[in-house]
Amino acid sequence: MQIFKQFQPNPFKDSILLMGIGGAILSALFIAFVPLIVLWTALAAIVLVVMGWLLLKYPVLAIPIVLLIGPLGAYEARAGWPIIGRLPIASGQIVFGALILFWLVTWLTRKDKSLPHAKSFTWLLAFAAVMLITVLSAESVADGAKEVIKWIQLGLMMLICLDFVGQTTKDWKNQANGVWILFSFVAIAGLAQAAIGISQFLATDGPESFQILGRFYRAFGTFEQPNPYGGYMAWITVFMIGVCLPQVWVWIARFLSLPDATSEDDPPLPVGWLIVLLGIAALMGVALIASWSRGAWLAAVVGSGAIAFFFPKNRWVGVGLIVAGFLALGVVFQLGLIPASISDRLTSSTEIEFADLRDQEVSPANFAVLERQAFWQAAFGMFQSDIWTGVGFGNYDAAYPDYFVGRWERSLGHAHNYYINLLAETGILGLVAYLLFWIAIFCQILMKLPHLSLSQRGLALGLIGVWVALATHHLVDNLYVNHNWFILGLFFAIQEMLLDPNVMIPRGKYFRNEKSVKLSG
Repeated sequence: MQIFKQFQPNPFKDSILLMGIGGAILSALFIAFVPLIVLWTALAAIVLVVMGWLLLKYPVLAIPIVLLIGPLGAYEARAGWPIIGRLPIASGQIVFGALILFWLVTWLTRKDKSLPHAKSFTWLLAFAAVMLITVLSAESVADGAKEVIKWIQLGLMMLICLDFVGQTTKDWKNQANGVWILFSFVAIAGLAQAAIGISQFLATDGPESFQILGRFYRAFGTFEQPNPYGGYMAWITVFMIGVCLPQVWVWIARFLSLPDATSEDDPPLPVGWLIVLLGIAALMGVALIASWSRGAWLAAVVGSGAIAFFFPKNRWVGVGLIVAGFLALGVVFQLGLIPASISDRLTSSTEIEFADLRDQEVSPANFAVLERQAFWQAAFGMFQSDIWTGVGFGNYDAAYPDYFVGRWERSLGHAHNYYINLLAETGILGLVAYLLFWIAIFCQILMKLPHLSLSQRGLALGLIGVWVALATHHLVDNLYVNHNWFILGLFFAIQEMLLDPNVMIPRGKYFRNEKSVKLSG
């Protein structure tokens, strides 16, 4: 009897099995006979439904979508999209507009209508207002308005990040730990671009002008140019270095039985997680090298040097680390331990001779150097036309035909030095406003650094590296391109959370509780 019961059919299980087999057969027939366009449409519909459900449940997941799609602007401007071709506006602007709309809907439909009280947003608006003053009398108001909108979008991205993270973590025991959500988004965006760049470097075919070392190609990601791509990777590389450095130091100190100044309330990351972060940092570094961008390399080195300088609490130790680093680089160069291709690339960047461009003979060897000098000379001509407000924010390209020198009649959009470019466009007023803005941002995080816990300190050091790398790279380029300001908004949000762990908490709630939250390790 037991044997009979054991082999007795189960109608419920049998029906499930039959449904599964039938579903598999129908799916196979669907794939075999339905046109490819319908398959892709069906797949896209499924993805959209799943994404919509996730976004309604976790609105913060809209942020990485913007970070991933934003840098596609340069690519789609060149190649367009399959089937639909070129869009009337960049997809990055479309998804950012959708993000703002989505944020407004979620904000209006919730009971708590408060907003994060981020100080940087006020400063961003003040800087944008100064820039707007220079646009009013510019030749192209539209070009100027586009540049002003970038800074407003940067501020909005910061506010949305803070607000969404605040709503996601409102039930957390330690709400300020939501900063690691933003950190993970930075890592995701960096990994996506690093994967694309490394595959381009190793490709068997690519743009002829980007070919290097005989068979490789300069990585350019979706930026279509290696230099801005290299700048983007430099930011994320030094940020990851800053995050990892204090953690590595603690584990080294423990291994050598040295005091590491940590406590049970502030432990280092587990070794497994630290290895993962170091692996991500290494991957970013490989993509940075693959860009073959000297400006990005310089930015990463100076940014990493800033991290090394500010990491020790004793500034003299930081000075010692910088000196030791310079000596080590000198020894490495002297011993020929750096590949000749990289050392030649670095030394060629110093070959700049200032001369009258009208009398200078142009050759393939000096063309790039003379071209850059021509752009600088044109920029100084714009500055002299109006030393206080320049030719108008974002109007370098529009004004260039009236100020070019020599044979360089065509502008490449900017002066290849953001400070000179800003001086030409906004005069003394704009350049001073820009420098004061960034000095304030930098000093804020610098003054907070001694009071931060281990994990916080790593994030702060990473931001210091990013700000220094940005300032350094702007000596030779303009990185406010291809929606780079979206990820900068994320960095601003991280800084705001470090400066004030209560930045996401409504003011009334904060004062009622009379408590401050603290990031744990």
